[in-house]
Amino acid sequence: MLVVGAALVMYMSNREVTTPEGVPLISNVSQYNDTLRRAVDLSKGPLEAYDLGDELTSGQLNDLREAVRLYDGVDLFWPTKFAPYLPAGKIYYILGDQELAQERLQQCIENAPLEQDPSVRGVVNATVYEAHYSLSLVKFALGDYKAAYAEANIAATGVPNSANYLAARASASVQLKKVAEAKEDVAQALKLDPNNKKALQLQTLLSHSKAGSG
Repeated sequence: MLVVGAALVMYMSNREVTTPEGVPLISNVSQYNDTLRRAVDLSKGPLEAYDLGDELTSGQLNDLREAVRLYDGVDLFWPTKFAPYLPAGKIYYILGDQELAQERLQQCIENAPLEQDPSVRGVVNATVYEAHYSLSLVKFALGDYKAAYAEANIAATGVPNSANYLAARASASVQLKKVAEAKEDVAQALKLDPNNKKALQLQTLLSHSKAGSG
């Protein structure tokens, strides 16, 4: 019965997701919830530190490696969920596996419910915009700056008060020679968060650039 159940869940998933070896085998909802809690506990601190621009310690990186193994386990058990794919994608990006990061983030976006109960709409939208932002970072790392700009633009348009989203769009704009637009985004990002490390780096870079029409 367990094999049949797992096959049914995989059939319901939007796409086949590559799963590395060594993920935990989860057989029921109770194990799913316990594993997800452990993954969140391990990854929350390091992910928050990384978002702030801090350099992660070897211990934090090890916690992320264990956490992503657990996230892959919960995603394998219940692949039609969307939220757990987000931290998995962010972790794979940090660990340098852009292919798996891209897969997880795209799955998060594709699995997000189109019809939402008003009580959860804000949470769902926030997760999806964060996935677009994270996917922008992946696309940037892969050298696809047009796609990076498109993903960051979705995030920054949906959440215009996020300094990180604006900085991500500015980063892509710089690569696309949209200097004037990049400077606008950096200025707005620093208004929102004067200590945003990425925006400060871009400000220094752009201070040596001639303004362009974008």
